Amino acid sequence: MMAVAASLTSEAPEIVPGRPFWVSVHLAMEKGWHTYSDPPGDSGLPTEVAWELPPGFSAGKIVWPKPRKFTEGGITDHIYEGAVDLKVKITPPKAIKVREATLKAHVKWLECKDICRPGSARVSLTLPVRKAVSGGGT
Repeated sequence: MMAVAASLTSEAPEIVPGRPFWVSVHLAMEKGWHTYSDPPGDSGLPTEVAWELPPGFSAGKIVWPKPRKFTEGGITDHIYEGAVDLKVKITPPKAIKVREATLKAHVKWLECKDICRPGSARVSLTLPVRKAVSGGGT
């Protein structure tokens, strides 16, 4: 059983063609467990996100929140405890022909307490696509 749970959330309620929006890879950790930032410090491995996006969509780099510095035995690591949101800007294409789009990601992390072990999850989020507004209107 993993000590970290991953999920995907969006700051936008819908996708507007051509308009970038932010999504967060949310990591929730059991008490006493932590994951690592990038750079991770003297040991550990940063969380990795591999995206599977619809055609024409692109993902930016992770915006890493400020980690907590943790020093033990002369080793300093940059860690997250409790929960963390790793924000990523998603840019959709200017033309989208579907009514909804599903963003998928394979998330990998190193979870540590007294021991360290690899963790991973496949997460997804489906959002409605706003129809393009044609000129004129009523």
